[in-house]
Amino acid sequence: ACIVKYNATGEELWAVSMEGAAVVYALDTDADGTLYIAGNFNDVVKYTGTDGVSAEMTSETVYSAFVAKISADGKFEAVKVITPAVNETVASAVGDPWGTGVEEPLYSMWDPIYVTPNKIQVEGDKVYVSAKYMGDVSLLGWKGSYIDMWGMMYSDNYSMGVFSLNKADLAGEASVANVQMTGVMADTQYYPEAMSFVADNGTVYVGFIGFQALTLTTADKTEDFVFSSDFDGNMEHAFVLATIGDTTATKTFNAAMHGKLSVPYNLFMDAAGDNLIIGGTYYGELPFNNEKNTGELNSATFMVSVKKTDNAVNWVYTGEIETQATSMNVTETAIITSAAAQITSIDLTAGTKKDECTVNTLSSLFCADGSTYVYANETMVFVCGNSTIATSIEEVITEQKSAIRYNLAGQAVDNNYKGFVIMDGKKFLVK
Repeated sequence: ACIVKYNATGEELWAVSMEGAAVVYALDTDADGTLYIAGNFNDVVKYTGTDGVSAEMTSETVYSAFVAKISADGKFEAVKVITPAVNETVASAVGDPWGTGVEEPLYSMWDPIYVTPNKIQVEGDKVYVSAKYMGDVSLLGWKGSYIDMWGMMYSDNYSMGVFSLNKADLAGEASVANVQMTGVMADTQYYPEAMSFVADNGTVYVGFIGFQALTLTTADKTEDFVFSSDFDGNMEHAFVLATIGDTTATKTFNAAMHGKLSVPYNLFMDAAGDNLIIGGTYYGELPFNNEKNTGELNSATFMVSVKKTDNAVNWVYTGEIETQATSMNVTETAIITSAAAQITSIDLTAGTKKDECTVNTLSSLFCADGSTYVYANETMVFVCGNSTIATSIEEVITEQKSAIRYNLAGQAVDNNYKGFVIMDGKKFLVK
């Protein structure tokens, strides 16, 4: 993995590396420009900051999560590793599933266990991270969802959760919310299909979509949710919104059962004043407005504004049929959302479409994390996909400050350094 910082005009300021099998899935910055990144890795990964200081993180044979704090000038200040493990009882179980008289392990490692973050947010003195995982995550008190396949073998479903770390040193890890299959050693597969969150003024809002029987666990509450299903494979895919402060309150938005293709939901959340903005992909009836319906096996994008106080729906927007949401970004006046090669701007107050453009150079890979990312401010929209496009609505004038000097290895150097240096995105030879 590589993390690169650019200035407002696209000039590279510095780059740091994480050598090995590492992937960065999410990042956020605080007001001081300190960067927080989250991802997962396998085996041994060496990371090096712009000061030349290197260290290693290890995860043995599983895919562990990492959260790193990087200073505004590219120095690694702290790293937290979160490793999953198979439950010892499950891992050591043996039996004779085939009636051959030969005992063998019942636990089947069809997929490697992992902790994969998908969103990170800095809020107050905390860093919040959401993740999908398999196995037990003892550091957070999360248990795996294990399946008993008719006494012949054991496997596991994935679960999802949100945890927090202290912003100062990435210590003080604590579970904020955990969502997983209800019960242990069940003989059916059900799980949360998508989760997102937003932290705002000390309250964490967690939303998830799932089916059949799921359990939400927070610091003060454990709540079971049972959604309808039938023998023809039709299931209700409801949305649950949890408001987590000193206590936890939940609201369920229901929808009619339907059959759904095995295409992932995408889910995004943000805060806007007294409201929450929730967006993503839906199938069949939309839980927030059952009159919105994609029809059988179709999908569409949606955005909804709900009040923080009582979760009442302010407005609902839905896009065209057969689209998949890939990202959402909220500004002071609008919501910019992407769906494959289509970028749409929605009025934040009214929920009506303001503008739309199609970027033909972007393509959709239909992967779980999406292939298009949108970042927007009041004057510019940046679109990242197979190519990178910056479309300026109006000229943006940014005061430029003198950049730090770096050597060719990307390490910060002082004014006494001799040799080739990089400053303000240009190379100079200092004798």
